[in-house]
Amino acid sequence: MRKHVHHLERTQSDQLRSIGHQLYEVRQSLSYSIDEVSKKTLIQRRLLQAIEQGQLNQLPEPIYIQGFIRRYAEALGLDGNQVAAQFPTELTTSIRTMSWKDLPAAQLRPLHLYVAYILVILGAVSGLSHLLNRSTPISPGLGTPSVTSIIQTDRQSDGKKSEAPESRPAENPPSSEEEIRVEVTLTDSSWMLIVADDKTEFEGILNSGEQRTWTAEEELELTAGNAGGVLLSLNDGDAEKLGDAGSVQKITFSPDSPAAASPVTTGFINPQALWTRP
Repeated sequence: MRKHVHHLERTQSDQLRSIGHQLYEVRQSLSYSIDEVSKKTLIQRRLLQAIEQGQLNQLPEPIYIQGFIRRYAEALGLDGNQVAAQFPTELTTSIRTMSWKDLPAAQLRPLHLYVAYILVILGAVSGLSHLLNRSTPISPGLGTPSVTSIIQTDRQSDGKKSEAPESRPAENPPSSEEEIRVEVTLTDSSWMLIVADDKTEFEGILNSGEQRTWTAEEELELTAGNAGGVLLSLNDGDAEKLGDAGSVQKITFSPDSPAAASPVTTGFINPQALWTRP
């Protein structure tokens, strides 16, 4: 192995001198100074001089030398890969691999002994196991179960499986409380009063084109000063006009009873007063 390493170093040194001389000649023909090449390649001046002079011992590892050569050649307009490929970085001499046939008998002997030992141990274990199996008496009470007992056991297990009631997922009881959802769309301006679960949600004037939605858990009370300008929808149902134009209408909704509309007589409630209610 040492002989091959020495041969590689000698080859690298010879190739480096040849490549360095070529690069030096090209640099001189282009009138480039060593400092200009150093600035262009970002390689130190002393390393470039070592390449040109073939000083292998002044340079780093061969793989780095090959990279320096490539960049140097490209700076001079040459094919950097082609020039760098002339510098070897690895052993090129093929080393013959010894097969087991080439090994001396002294080296093969331990392996053969190990194999023989393993075979002897396996044979002893197998023989001992066979001897123990033959010497152990078979108890008549612990024999192989008969086919009849196996069939009966299978039938019993099938019967137990069939008797097991099927488990059904528990059905969620329907919710006793349903949300009240009222949606209004204004086709004309109207004063509105909305009371949901005894809480005033809205009181004021809605203009034509506006749309509002209110919800309640127990009760929702709606009063409109201009029932003819209000389209009402309960729980996403069809929208219907609340009443006649200019009439005051009050309606109450609850979850477990149908909507009950109770028109308010204009003689008792003045619509103008509702429109100006603070």
